[in-house]
Amino acid sequence: MQISKFSDYGLRALMYLGARNGQVTKAEEVAEAFGISTNHVVKSLQALVRQGWVRSMAGRGGGYVFEGSASRIRVGEVVRQLEPNFDMAECFAPEKNSCPLVPGCLLSTALDGAKAAFLAELDRYSVEDLIATKRDGLLAIGAAA
Repeated sequence: MQISKFSDYGLRALMYLGARNGQVTKAEEVAEAFGISTNHVVKSLQALVRQGWVRSMAGRGGGYVFEGSASRIRVGEVVRQLEPNFDMAECFAPEKNSCPLVPGCLLSTALDGAKAAFLAELDRYSVEDLIATKRDGLLAIGAAA
């Protein structure tokens, strides 16, 4: 199983902002800390803002700040929201499906079960769980950026 770079960057941004305890942080800082494109980080941050997990602050001293409780945000929910089309095979997306086996194929059932198990495992963890073991490291990469 693999999540997209978009979700990966979104999770990293949540962890980074969550470790900063409410400090306003620029997208460029997050991008530099992880060595990734600022444009990609901004897109992920915008999605996090739409979900209410991050607040965007405009203006000269603006940036992004973690919003809410890190212990209540489940990693599986973040992935579900950032990957609305988390299709493992084309048979998951009827509009793209060209497979003649679909009407009686158990592969889609097996893959659907695997996807559910994957997301259930991610749901066992909160963003706070991810931050708790790496807080010092997250703050250190921010200081180095």
